[in-house]
Amino acid sequence: MRLLKKFAVILLGFILLLSFFFWLITSAVSPTIFKDFVTLKIKTYTQQPCEIEGNISWQLFPRPSIKIASIRIGNRELQSPYQIKLRQLFFNLKLSTLLQGKIIFDEIKITDLIADINSNYKPPLVKASNIASHSLLEKNIEEKFALERLLITNGKIRTRINNQLLTLNSLQLRLEQINLEQNLFPFQIKAHINYDLKQQPISAQLQFKGDANLAIDSLNQLETALKSTLLRGQLLIQNLKIGRFKINQIGANTSFKQATLSLNPLTLKFYQGEAIGDLNFNFLSKILKLNQTATGINAARLTLALFNQAFIKGKLDFSLHSQSNFINQDWLNTIMGNGNISLHDGTLAFFDLDSIVKKLSIKISNAQEKKEPKLDLDQESQDHLLHSKGPTSLKLMAIQYRLAQKMLFSDTLLLQTDMLQLKGKGEMNLTNYSLISHLLATLIVDDSNLNNIQELLGGGFPLIIHGTLTQPVILPDLKKINASLAKVWIRETFAKPVLKIKEQLVTFFYH
Repeated sequence: MRLLKKFAVILLGFILLLSFFFWLITSAVSPTIFKDFVTLKIKTYTQQPCEIEGNISWQLFPRPSIKIASIRIGNRELQSPYQIKLRQLFFNLKLSTLLQGKIIFDEIKITDLIADINSNYKPPLVKASNIASHSLLEKNIEEKFALERLLITNGKIRTRINNQLLTLNSLQLRLEQINLEQNLFPFQIKAHINYDLKQQPISAQLQFKGDANLAIDSLNQLETALKSTLLRGQLLIQNLKIGRFKINQIGANTSFKQATLSLNPLTLKFYQGEAIGDLNFNFLSKILKLNQTATGINAARLTLALFNQAFIKGKLDFSLHSQSNFINQDWLNTIMGNGNISLHDGTLAFFDLDSIVKKLSIKISNAQEKKEPKLDLDQESQDHLLHSKGPTSLKLMAIQYRLAQKMLFSDTLLLQTDMLQLKGKGEMNLTNYSLISHLLATLIVDDSNLNNIQELLGGGFPLIIHGTLTQPVILPDLKKINASLAKVWIRETFAKPVLKIKEQLVTFFYH
């Protein structure tokens, strides 16, 4: 108990001593001296109007500091690049120098920052020159600043991209070892991102920890700032939502240099799978390069999120190597790339391929037995085929594709079930997902008659798939089927009489 009392007395004495030093030093320095100094420095570095609307005062707790309330920088006019409001700004004193009887500010802390960025701002052709301050008073105040840290809590940044509002909420920022010589210093940021994109709002939680530099002279020159900014560190994005589509986590080794953002390696975790690759985006040319290889994706959850319909089930693997240009809104027309898609032991929900091909084989067999020159399917017969609703159990689905001018092309498409193998090629429009595919279905059965039919059709049953990705329609390719049946009919109709005449002529001349 006595030890506790002694500790309390010592602590109280230390607080009183610190308070005395604080009162003694600050009583000789009026906080209002800082008003003109802070205003001038902000105007000099930002080239924007600055107004301190609140009070300026000293405070002892929770840390000795000068507190400035309500600062406004810039304005909402089109000629201004931004407007910033600071509810509270603290210049925190360095405790070790305070006990030595000196005033040194080593930390700036900002609470409740609101920044509105004008995305339509165009900088003037002639850059305004900074106004240097040389008064003795200003030099004396500058000597009291040895800033090591900048802290921002509960910040908000708003801007518009393509006339849609982008907001960073709950912003927390920490900069240490700050310098204006463009040397790298530790940099941390946390924020919640919201982008009010039409029909597909985007939200995510952002974290970054690494190193950055600060180019004060380029605050009003976006292109110069992008070229001079350096950034490196670890990026973590969690709970990314784009409409119904979700990504649990994005992690990347991040660098930013010469206006180019590089994420390498870039790892995504979504729908029970993982994708790894890299991304490069140039903020001046707007060129995006993306490479990703994904494994173990839950295909049902993915297609449900993207198309509001779970039309594929199973574990999906895919790769993507692409380049596109976002210089205008028609970026899809600029996309170029290639990749692979594969599905193992899954299901296709639209139709029963095995049943459709079986029914088609029966109809072709009947037409051949009746020696008909073509297969004539009326609407009722086509509907009978189409009513073979799925699902189709797939042992394997493999697609090699390429991207060009809003289209996806596949020259190698393979589907395999227990009973058949489907091969062919097709294409799909990436804007409305309309598709057309020409396929050849080969039944894997021990049936000589059926195998003969497949052989005369070119190795399998020709099929056409058209419609859209979410509502495909499968039909027999009557043009190819009838061309093959016509050859057989001609051979059987004309070849036998010709052979009979030949035999009669041989008998006449040699007997």
